[in-house]
Amino acid sequence: MPRGSRRAKAAGTPTAEPRELTAFYLALEANPGDTVTLRALADWLEERGAATPAACLRWLAAEGKAPYRYSRGNELIHYHESWQEGWWWWTSSREKSPWGYPKTCTLPHKLWRKLRHTFDYSPCVFKEYPTVRAAIEAVLEVWVPMPAKPRRKGEG
Repeated sequence: MPRGSRRAKAAGTPTAEPRELTAFYLALEANPGDTVTLRALADWLEERGAATPAACLRWLAAEGKAPYRYSRGNELIHYHESWQEGWWWWTSSREKSPWGYPKTCTLPHKLWRKLRHTFDYSPCVFKEYPTVRAAIEAVLEVWVPMPAKPRRKGEG
């Protein structure tokens, strides 16, 4: 469950996860870039007192960010047999040449480097997760608000 959200416990036994939360993540598993679902999940979390994770989800939606679904046979330029299938976030500043993934799965390096990962070594350009939920929650765990983009002359 994202940091800042609440879950009631009785006598030390965790309660079942809310059906709505499960439904949001199932929808994101099917379509991780769905901005409507990301924003709805953000609203749902904010209504439950989780303003920081909600802000992160709204940023992901506004920036069009979603983890990349890697599977063997994808057309990446660079790959290795040991890489696990799953959902990946990439850093936006460490590559010397493109690898063939969509830019929607890149995160600013300052954010990306804080993400936990599943490797036995320190990854240099991507981090992998078994599910969309795990990938999104990894970002929620380390989120700090991103600085606002400077407005161009004539905008809002």
